[in-house]
Amino acid sequence: MALRRLNLWAAVIVMGGLVIGCGDDGTVTDDDGAGGTTGSGTGGAGGEGGGGDAGAGGEGGMLPFEVTSTAFGEGDIIPTVHECGPPAPVPNGTGGNETPPLSWTAGPTGTQSYAVVVRDIDATVAQFPNGIIHWVIYDIPVSFTSLPQNVPAGYTVANPAGAKQGEVQGTGYFGYFGPCSPNSVNTYVFTVHAMGEAALPVTMGDSERDIALYIEANALASASLSGES
Repeated sequence: MALRRLNLWAAVIVMGGLVIGCGDDGTVTDDDGAGGTTGSGTGGAGGEGGGGDAGAGGEGGMLPFEVTSTAFGEGDIIPTVHECGPPAPVPNGTGGNETPPLSWTAGPTGTQSYAVVVRDIDATVAQFPNGIIHWVIYDIPVSFTSLPQNVPAGYTVANPAGAKQGEVQGTGYFGYFGPCSPNSVNTYVFTVHAMGEAALPVTMGDSERDIALYIEANALASASLSGES
């Protein structure tokens, strides 16, 4: 286990439409972004698109808007089963590429749905100046305050029904792209956004970057959990 974060991304290229970075030793690695607010708790939406209003914050006896996982705690190492690997479109990766289970408290008044954006905040490139995006899932019904482990790939999601996933960098793959930073220790931020719309005004053809921009700019509240990989 690395005890300190090494400098990554000495160079960046694009291979087959997927953003690829080079680690300290020049080895080609893949990564897919992070940005926004780190750490669990309340706050406005972060990332490229700006922010929304503050979170629930205990108003009227309401619990603060928070996100947790049984797979790892705040700042802990993300287990290998949740790191990159097939079927995600990566040139290397030996992880299970399974989404970690996530749970969150209810969003503030006016919440109509939830969305999750995952970023590697230590990997920034021109396309993702606030960190490469690893997962976007949105239109999660307001009746759900959790996601199971290993949400299958695909644009539409069976559980929770009605949820949709963004496409990874135009590759035709819709779903989770697990952490990929074998030559450094990077911070991956899992942010749950409370949205004021039951269905976002985005389409299957919109890029994950544009969908994340909309989510982060329009969230009513956001809560984050970060892990190391």
